[in-house]
Amino acid sequence: MARSFNLLRDSESKLYLKYLAPSIFGMIMLSGYVFVDALCVGRALGGVGLAALNVSTPTISLMYATGFLFATGSATIYSIFKGKNEDENARKMYTFGFISALVMGIIYCILGILCVDKIAYFLGATDNTIEMTKQYMLTILSFAPFFVLDIFMNVFARNDKAPHISMLATIACCSLNIVLDVLFVFGFNLGMFGAAIATAISTVVSFIITFSYSLSKKSGLKLKRFIPKLNDFLRIVTNGVSSFISEMSVGVVTIAFNRVILSHIGEIGVSSYGIIANINLIFFSIFMGNAQAMQPLVSINYGANEYKRTFNFFKLGVTFAMIVGVVFTSTSVFLSYQLSSLFITDPEIIKVTASALKIYGLAYLIMGINLLFDAFFYSVEKPKFAVSISLSRALVIVLSMLFILSNVFGSIGIWMTVPVTEVFTLCIGLTLFVKYKHNQLSLSLEN
Repeated sequence: MARSFNLLRDSESKLYLKYLAPSIFGMIMLSGYVFVDALCVGRALGGVGLAALNVSTPTISLMYATGFLFATGSATIYSIFKGKNEDENARKMYTFGFISALVMGIIYCILGILCVDKIAYFLGATDNTIEMTKQYMLTILSFAPFFVLDIFMNVFARNDKAPHISMLATIACCSLNIVLDVLFVFGFNLGMFGAAIATAISTVVSFIITFSYSLSKKSGLKLKRFIPKLNDFLRIVTNGVSSFISEMSVGVVTIAFNRVILSHIGEIGVSSYGIIANINLIFFSIFMGNAQAMQPLVSINYGANEYKRTFNFFKLGVTFAMIVGVVFTSTSVFLSYQLSSLFITDPEIIKVTASALKIYGLAYLIMGINLLFDAFFYSVEKPKFAVSISLSRALVIVLSMLFILSNVFGSIGIWMTVPVTEVFTLCIGLTLFVKYKHNQLSLSLEN
């Protein structure tokens, strides 16, 4: 049975593999929303459509980021309470997180409907892309509660010892999204609206699957009546903020990159960056899946004071990240032209994209390790360490490097930004990890 294994006693490697495959598959499918949209839009609407889709990406990033904020924040505490056999407190954290995610989704929906024009121009839409951008953005934001809650329920299913449910939901979601994308964009000629509504419908289906599981007798995810406390909300947000920063930074960095690229390269560069961003989305999702596989395993063992096992799970994650990182960098360097050609037929855009990807792809050598540092620290309730890594990697360093390197090296400097950022982040992560491990050793000796 799916729930018969023991997270505190079974082999670390077997447990990790049990969680790794569904987590990675789930994240790939999640990224498949935008990836499949990009393929269809690029083929059907060309460079202008891709640019409009790229401008809209931050809205999806915001919804995903909010889902991860409340999901990882409350799920980490949920698993720690489970490790301590405090089931009632665990249910409170699940309920509080669910309600918070729902409320934020409704707020995004209302703001999107009322302010779509202002949002589109703020994110970088031009006169050429504004109509397509609005079509996509308005449709997506109308379904905002489902996007936020889909992420939330997917993460909690894994924390409830049901990674197979997360995988089932994402398989159904991505499969349906592919079918509907082709049908709506090419069959019915619905353009950007077709791509957006396909993604929205698929997300609703995914949420229905995970939420239905929570209503079953097998599930421990039961909503509980209780009086909310500000301290509980702050604890959830504190533990989830690093995930929010990591996910939301995709949108913020996209805006910054779009503006810098427009000034140095033009709209061709924005289209190229849109392609690279979608390729990165798949590679990044595998690294994130690795980190998310580790989270419930580390959290529940941390709650049970099984500190040695938490470090063993981290080592397994690092090993996987290093192997996959070499594969991704090699693919980006040696197959850059082939990857670029998947999205568009314009030879000029393909040439710019292929050259840029060879530089950008060097980041994958260490990106996965940096994401593991972040995930490990929020899994053991060290939010200051986690935020230090996510804030540095996702915003402070990357934006600083973007403006410095682009001014010094021009267009090449733009593509150097992410690899250089990952190197600096690795130094920070290693320093904090050594400090944490030293503190844990000191506590163990005292006890």
